[in-house]
Amino acid sequence: MSIVAIASIGLVLVLILFVFFWMQRTVQVPPDQALIVSGRDRVTQDGKKVGFRVVKGGGTFIWPMIETTDTLSLEVVNVDVRAGRVKTADDGRVDVEAKAQLKIKGDEASIIAAVEHFLGQSTLDIKTILRPVLEKHLRATLADFATEEAVRDFESCAAKVQSMAAPEAGSMGMTILNFTIQHVRASES
Repeated sequence: MSIVAIASIGLVLVLILFVFFWMQRTVQVPPDQALIVSGRDRVTQDGKKVGFRVVKGGGTFIWPMIETTDTLSLEVVNVDVRAGRVKTADDGRVDVEAKAQLKIKGDEASIIAAVEHFLGQSTLDIKTILRPVLEKHLRATLADFATEEAVRDFESCAAKVQSMAAPEAGSMGMTILNFTIQHVRASES
């Protein structure tokens, strides 16, 4: 065999090994998840320095021994909110049951905020974090309504809760898709 043939076979083997290595280190992420690749610093679009990068709905090469990966779900989170004996504007009391649907916004700044709050958390943990935020705004909103008004016009109450809670949820990278009061009843004093 000639030296040229041996070199050609060696080059083909190196190329095959390179392609195999590249394929083994490429991670794909579905559209309903964000891949968080940690290990190297990068500067975000707004000039903030972070130790990770975000990949949404695609794939990326992960450098061995330098980078690690985690996933963050971008799916809707359903949160049940119950508030008992909430004081209303006319010193009455109401019991309220509500449901909220939240999700992580898809822009880079929101995903970075969500990473800082929720990375490594289960869906149950995320609900546990979000529930008191929503309950606090529900209680504050109901304090502005008379008892009868809260029972009768709970849709406007729900809209007000959603608009009041939106900035705080947004600071965690979340958006409130829907906040629905399902049941309001006057409570015994």
